[in-house]
Amino acid sequence: MYKKLFWLWIIIAVWLVGCTGGAVVYVPTPLPPDYSPTRYTHSSGVFSLTVPRHWNVYEQASPTLATATFSVPDSSEPILTVAAINLGQMLDERQMRQLMFDYQTRIRPDRAYYTESDRQAMPDGSWRMTGVRNIARGLPQQVNTFIQAINTYVIVMEITLPPDSSLAGQLQSIINTFSLNGGAALTPTPFETLSAVTSANLEILHVTDWVTPEGVFFITGEVANHGGIPVFDVPVRVALETPEGGFVAGALDKVLGHGIEAGGFAPFALRFGEGQPPAAARYVVTVGGEDWAPTATRTLIGDDSLMWTNDISYNEAGHMLISGTITNTGDRTVRDIIAIATVFDETQNVIGAGFTELERPFLAPSEVITYGILIPDIGGVPANFIVNVQGLPARED
Repeated sequence: MYKKLFWLWIIIAVWLVGCTGGAVVYVPTPLPPDYSPTRYTHSSGVFSLTVPRHWNVYEQASPTLATATFSVPDSSEPILTVAAINLGQMLDERQMRQLMFDYQTRIRPDRAYYTESDRQAMPDGSWRMTGVRNIARGLPQQVNTFIQAINTYVIVMEITLPPDSSLAGQLQSIINTFSLNGGAALTPTPFETLSAVTSANLEILHVTDWVTPEGVFFITGEVANHGGIPVFDVPVRVALETPEGGFVAGALDKVLGHGIEAGGFAPFALRFGEGQPPAAARYVVTVGGEDWAPTATRTLIGDDSLMWTNDISYNEAGHMLISGTITNTGDRTVRDIIAIATVFDETQNVIGAGFTELERPFLAPSEVITYGILIPDIGGVPANFIVNVQGLPARED
């Protein structure tokens, strides 16, 4: 979850009684927002850098990995990510070049939708890789990735370049303030550990868009929960825009199911029944919102207490049907069980999703029930699918 870096200002209203006996209120002039820089130090103590104190920061901290991702106020879009690991050994030039190749081709978390365009050695000993990330159609993001070996540590810094040139220049200045504290040691780990870097608790993945033969426009994908608690009723928004960023149309829905368990995934499918508007050239997908917070208010029951089978078939109309059985293997009754299916193409993009709510409201321990999920609309050739089953406790403890 994002946390704010800020100073707390206490404003005291002073009441004075004048000679006439009337109360006079002296209201102090509000202090302007403090946008001055501050020295941010990762909770592990491994690295620090100077950033505006009002920026948001999301941290990962483990014995082997330290990361921090920053975004500007009122935005959850990451613009700067810093990650550090300890390889436990020094690297020569050949090993460093191999490490960069490995990172770009098989380790970086966004490799499925990232394309490198240039690579350059920098005067400070780091390497800069420029590239483009294209998660959603029409919205390529210019990305600068810096990799540097300092003693036995490897540092990866990534900037998602904003359209605001002044902010882009500010980001360049920020990364130049980076410093490593080798005294706050990380446990040595393989380079592959960097594949676990995430930029937020909730991440949008495997987005694709497609049109049905009837002209219905779909945008499908899934949301990953990298946090430590389940989240419920997760909203997903899509805005269709002109090439210049003007709003054309929008849709709002929730991920399928009750929620997303910690470390889990849930699909979404947003539908535009009248098709893609002619003026729409791109779209923006966002998760969450100002009126929603990822707070676990309920208990989500999944594969710790539910076991299921699945099989695939097609009905007479050629629509995909996924069916099977669900067994309550736990020791408590589960209510409101939902089975969710996500369909992927050969590139692992989501091309279909569906769910079914079981007719039986409760499933007691050891009971078995059948289910069926009909997915009439699919945006491509299915390569594989997954089924997730979840429910809620019949009675909260």
